[in-house]
Amino acid sequence: MKKIQLDRISNETKKFAKINLFIFLVCLIFYLSVKITTERKYKPSIEKLEKEISENKLDTEIKEMKKKLGFFQENYAKWEESKKVSENILLLLLRISKVISKSVKLDEIEIVPEDGKINFIIKGNGREIQNAINFSKRLNKKRGEFRVKSEIIKIDREEGNNKFVIKGNAFSYDKGKNTENKVGGEEEERKAEEEE
Repeated sequence: MKKIQLDRISNETKKFAKINLFIFLVCLIFYLSVKITTERKYKPSIEKLEKEISENKLDTEIKEMKKKLGFFQENYAKWEESKKVSENILLLLLRISKVISKSVKLDEIEIVPEDGKINFIIKGNGREIQNAINFSKRLNKKRGEFRVKSEIIKIDREEGNNKFVIKGNAFSYDKGKNTENKVGGEEEERKAEEEE
């Protein structure tokens, strides 16, 4: 009697297991079909969206990098400009110190940087008018890549002094763009010195 009962339980268990297995298989098939359908339908859209997000992120990063690069380039350009202005001021003062003579005394030098050039006004006096003229000529002589253009705009004779005002500008120029006969320039300077 007990044996028969156990056999019945065993058969019912097997039947229950088979039903569960069938349900599991049906669910698995349904899941796979839904998964495959979903991937086919939505995966391209998802990939496209992911790609767009990635590209937008890259575009944003590139824009930020370009912005930073522009900032550094702008600051570097300003630094270069300031450096060039400082160099030109120094070169102008060196030029003045080299060409000045004992016959010329300087009272005032006004320097104003503007648009890559150094504008200046020099006030002084000389023993003779020719001293001031020669000083201006030697100031204008080309030396290397530095150029000075000046002219005497005022001369006053008073109490034995010849006061003068020289106005001009100085700038650096390209070697290849401007050439001058070196011998002629030296001869002109020598004549000016002899006249002193």
